[in-house]
Amino acid sequence: MRWMVLLMCLPAFAFADASRCYSIKDPDKQHYCLAVVKGEKSRCYSIKDQDAKNRCLAEVGNQGSRCYSIQGADERQQCLAALKGEKSRCYAIQNPDNKNLCLARAGNQKSRCHSIKDSDMKNQCLSRF
Repeated sequence: MRWMVLLMCLPAFAFADASRCYSIKDPDKQHYCLAVVKGEKSRCYSIKDQDAKNRCLAEVGNQGSRCYSIQGADERQQCLAALKGEKSRCYAIQNPDNKNLCLARAGNQKSRCHSIKDSDMKNQCLSRF
């Protein structure tokens, strides 16, 4: 009986994560968030920014080589940290919000999300937990 209740609740947990994505105003960030949370690679192709699209495809589409095509240094480090599970790469990121997002993901530390000032990025971060 307990397992039945747990199985019935699982879709609600998935919805709770995705619900944060829908509050993101930037369309590219919203598509990225939904692609990652729902594991839907097709959403990556809706992203207009090429670096963000490459990061999405690297993470969701298991196309790790895409990280090396990313032009922005911070974004490339973030992609490689997620791909390789190397938290140390996060410390090379200059932008404080990007660094906290990277550390939250790589270190599985939800508390880092609350240090992010950009509301879209904060919701993107919290959608993972």
